[in-house]
Amino acid sequence: MKTDARIELNQRIAELETLRKIQYDDINSHFQEMVDNLKPMNILRKAIQDVTQLPDLKEGIGNVAIGTVTGIIAKKVFWGNSFNPLRMLMGVLTQTLVANVTAKNADGIREKGAEMLQPFLQRFFQRRRKHKAEALFQEQVY
Repeated sequence: MKTDARIELNQRIAELETLRKIQYDDINSHFQEMVDNLKPMNILRKAIQDVTQLPDLKEGIGNVAIGTVTGIIAKKVFWGNSFNPLRMLMGVLTQTLVANVTAKNADGIREKGAEMLQPFLQRFFQRRRKHKAEALFQEQVY
């Protein structure tokens, strides 16, 4: 009877040691993954990946960028560079107002800008094709 109990005990010990080894390997692999994920380069890569996968955020960043640039240009056009505190204040207010309005209406502004640029771009590419064709003709003649 003692030998049966010993055999069962040894089998149970072997099972528990196998289970311990499997759990140890699992914990070790999770630890290695965690260490890799906490490296600064991997954190930065993951953050950039997350930002690029959010379409609303990308649109918002683009709109804010358009608004900011437009606000700066409006400030320079209307108020220029001045050291007068009142003109500086008016410039900042103008910049903020234009940036906010532009950021909120960036889609409409993009469409209007594209409509305005379309004729210029078409003329540019037509002239470029014409000059390219003339250059090819000149090469064939000579």
